[in-house]
Amino acid sequence: MNKKTGNKLPGRKMNRADTFTVSTTAALSILENATEGILVVDVETRVIHHANPAICTMFGYSPDELYGSVLDDLHPAEHLQNVLEQFEAIARGEQQLVAEIPCRRKNGTIFPADVSASRISINGMAYITGFFTDVTIRKQSEEILQQSEKQFKTLFMAMSDAFYLSEILFDDTGDPCDYRYLEVNPKFEEIAGLRRDQIIGRRYRELVPVDTSRWLEIYCTVARTGKPMSYDFYSAEYNKYFETYSYQPAKGQISVIVRDVTKRKRMEEALQNTQKLESLGIMAGGIAHDFNNLLTGIFGNIDLACSVCDDSKTLGYLDATLRTMNRATSLTRQLLTFAKGGAPVRNATQVAPLLQESANFALSGSNLAGQFSFANDLKPCNIDKHQIAQVIENIIINAQQAMPDGGIVEISAMNSTFEENEHPPLVKGEYVKVVIRDHGIGIPKEILPRIFDPFYTTKIKGHGLGLATCHSIIKRHGGCLEAESEPGKGSVFYFFLPVSSGVVASNERSGSSHCGSGTIIIMDDEDVVRNTFRQMLESFGYSVSGKKDGKEALDCFAEQTRAKKRCVAMFFDLTVPGGMGGIEAVREVRKTDADIPVFVVSGYSEDPVMKNPAEYGFTAGITKPFIMEEVADLLNRYIK
Repeated sequence: MNKKTGNKLPGRKMNRADTFTVSTTAALSILENATEGILVVDVETRVIHHANPAICTMFGYSPDELYGSVLDDLHPAEHLQNVLEQFEAIARGEQQLVAEIPCRRKNGTIFPADVSASRISINGMAYITGFFTDVTIRKQSEEILQQSEKQFKTLFMAMSDAFYLSEILFDDTGDPCDYRYLEVNPKFEEIAGLRRDQIIGRRYRELVPVDTSRWLEIYCTVARTGKPMSYDFYSAEYNKYFETYSYQPAKGQISVIVRDVTKRKRMEEALQNTQKLESLGIMAGGIAHDFNNLLTGIFGNIDLACSVCDDSKTLGYLDATLRTMNRATSLTRQLLTFAKGGAPVRNATQVAPLLQESANFALSGSNLAGQFSFANDLKPCNIDKHQIAQVIENIIINAQQAMPDGGIVEISAMNSTFEENEHPPLVKGEYVKVVIRDHGIGIPKEILPRIFDPFYTTKIKGHGLGLATCHSIIKRHGGCLEAESEPGKGSVFYFFLPVSSGVVASNERSGSSHCGSGTIIIMDDEDVVRNTFRQMLESFGYSVSGKKDGKEALDCFAEQTRAKKRCVAMFFDLTVPGGMGGIEAVREVRKTDADIPVFVVSGYSEDPVMKNPAEYGFTAGITKPFIMEEVADLLNRYIK
């Protein structure tokens, strides 16, 4: 330490004994053993006259180094002026000092100390006594705490979950009656729709005028047990699901985290709906399959009646019945589309007749009428007519619900051409634009963007699949479905279908006939299908053997082969519950005979086997329900 000898007491050499005398041994003992650092400084010269062991340790000096030194050397230069001003004020007796002051150790390090200083008089001489406490650890702890609080506040303010701190309020009987907001974060402000200054200090009943008994019950349980609790609820006001987590940070206070779990809940609902749809799909597929088997019997018997009837009037009735039954076939295909989904089976089709037929079917029995307008040169489209019919019917059903008092539904179609990126997501090419317009209640602007979302519905009994299914079907066709609406003025749905360059197949019955001989084996688990099919084939001149499953059919084929009887063809049902189906059976047949015509029969037109029979070993396929002409066409192509 730089001794400043010019400031020492004049006239005598200074040492520990004669610079300061303590009149009481006990007082000296207290000074020497105090855990606080103690200095005694001359008022006039600021020279240190006494320093206890604690102060020497604190500053890193030996006692001899401190005695006779000047107080100035114990403080950093940048803070010295402030220290001296306070020293002078204390020396004049104007004040006492109790403050945190920066100090400097012998090694030059700076540390904070709490200093308490006052003027005293000993043996007629004036001194200043200072008590020093090193608060470095405390300051470090405070800084850590401040940093922690800062980080917590940053986290608190940035939380994606809503948070509020509240105090429970009690009535005169000591029962909880309400709670008051103490602190909230921005996310809670967002949910509440209020600013922080509009929330803090207010009671829950002021902000949410509903029954709070359930909340208070939860809060009281948390306060009583000290254990946190969680609670889920649905807010009709916000149309959202929330999850709350309540805990007790301090007695009489409750902290609550409110998390928006709407997305998770919607996903859970969607998963549940998907599981329901899977179950419904299995059921619908089974119903459609069984229904197609029944229709095969009905179609076949009507067709057989037509083949033996000579009365023109009766033939007219039977023919009209067959055309009406085609609607039942279309319904089963819709059930299968719902059950199986899959890519459309597209063919070149005239759109106008399909639009008119499908719309009239959907409008039948309602108080709405259809008004049609089609371009004369309307081009054919490459579509699955059954799926497009489903789209038309679903949109018209929506129109019926939008026009409960009746009215006109306008259906029109025209040709359209688009360049690249002219009408995304459509690619460059030619399209037919179909427009279906109603004059109903319309769709609110905020709802319109969501009408094609799966499971979204505003109807009490709706399932939210109708328009979503329509959108999916049109998209799979390479087109797009859009909507416009104005509340009170109605809605318009329009979709674009790619134009086809193929040849449109005739809807007229071909009148094909067939004659043959030999044995045909048919395998189907339904009696009505076997019996009807047998009669059709027998009318063509064949001998028919009907079997219930693939094993029986294979045994019959083996017997025919051993007896050297001529088996000319086989028809195998695709699926046989509890027995061998067509795929297994045809594999066995192909092991011994690669050439015999084997036809697959099924009510599942969407099945991969029906779309590509040859890949599975079949010669070709025919879909239930079928009529004699279709069977005759098949036999004419493959049996010579």
